[in-house]
Amino acid sequence: MRAILVGLLFVGVATAGPPLSKTGGKSPTDYDQIQGEWVVVEVETADGVSTHSPYEKELGTTVVFEGDAFRMVEGGKVLPDWSKVTFTLDPTAETKTIDLHITKGKERTTGTGIYSLEGGTLVVYLGRVRPKDLSAKPNKSTCDAVLRMKRPLI
Repeated sequence: MRAILVGLLFVGVATAGPPLSKTGGKSPTDYDQIQGEWVVVEVETADGVSTHSPYEKELGTTVVFEGDAFRMVEGGKVLPDWSKVTFTLDPTAETKTIDLHITKGKERTTGTGIYSLEGGTLVVYLGRVRPKDLSAKPNKSTCDAVLRMKRPLI
């Protein structure tokens, strides 16, 4: 009798499927997948490449996407210039686009960029003028960054 109950329990668990996510059972969008804390692994500018270890918990740079807010954190503190930033995504564009809307006092500027989001890796290429291709080398007005998901929010 006990073996039958255990067998029924196993069949019930095996056929139940995964729990519904916060996306209501739909496939998560890029906006859903970007939500969370990301470790900056690499940044490339016209001056070269700077790598950051994902294990530098206290000293490393992380980026947090929460709702439409974007924060950059270093040493456990939000960087002041990055405390009032929002973002928008357009995953339907031929090359997916991201815009960062930065507010400093009464001044508001927008950084334009493109991105790739695959699994737990986010590649962002930002510039004064929207870059055209993720494989292009950065110049004086652009930079690219590679981030790895540290902690998802969904």
